[in-house]
Order: sequence, then C-alpha cells, then structure tokens
Amino acid sequence: MQTNVLKLSENKKEQYICCIGAYEPWQVSHGSLMSSVKNVAVANDLGFAVILLYPHPAALLKPQSEQTKHLTPLDKKVEILRGAGADVVVVAHFTQTDVDMNAYDFLNEIRKHLPIHSLFMGPRQSLGTGPLGGSEALRD
Repeated sequence: MQTNVLKLSENKKEQYICCIGAYEPWQVSHGSLMSSVKNVAVANDLGFAVILLYPHPAALLKPQSEQTKHLTPLDKKVEILRGAGADVVVVAHFTQTDVDMNAYDFLNEIRKHLPIHSLFMGPRQSLGTGPLGGSEALRD
C-alpha cells in the first residue's frame, strides 16, 4: 500500500491516537468522533492522526455505486482535516491489492509510517478481509 504522511502541525509526538476512514466534509464537521479522539489525544499528551483511505474503498468493492463518487478532492479533504485539529494525516492509497489484505497486515503497513497508540473506529467499521477486522475483534 502506498502511503503519504502529511505533517500538519509542529506537534511532534512519539505516538498517535488515530481515526480511520474516507472522510467527507460533512463527516468531519459533524465530527463527534473526531473531536472526541482529539480530546483524548490532548488529555494523554499524544498526537492526533487521521488515516485517510483514498479512494473510498467502496470504489473498488462496489464500483457502480453512487456512494463511490468522491465529493471532495483529496487536497480539500486534507485541508478540512487540518481544520479539525489533525497533527498528521496518513493518506493510504487504497488499491485492489489492499482489498484482500487482512486487518493486522493493513495496520502493520500503517505502523511502518506512524506509531499508533490507539485506533478509534465506528461500530460498523471494519478493516481488511475476514471476521477479524471489526472494531470488537481489533479491540485487543
């Protein structure tokens, strides 16, 4: 998986609390998850990072779906995430190869570029293939 790590602030931390997704502006401005993650990071003297999946994974899984259209260009998404307080954005360029990756391999790829302390996910989110990529399975 090709990744780009974009440092958005001078806040240099040893570890980061992260959230992951293909965020559109309405998800960021609604942002209860993001603001909660940012608050936890600050309270624990950790950095706040967003792992941005681009393009949206549904573009590979359901290419004919309306859901797969990018409403916002990548550079605009990064700017919006900067405004939401992200210290770092890791752009994970999602490819067909990544569709078949399991959750642990996916996270290990990200960890090559960013020291992750914790990963916050929505209750319906999952990573990778198979049953071990849901938020409950990854909790450990």
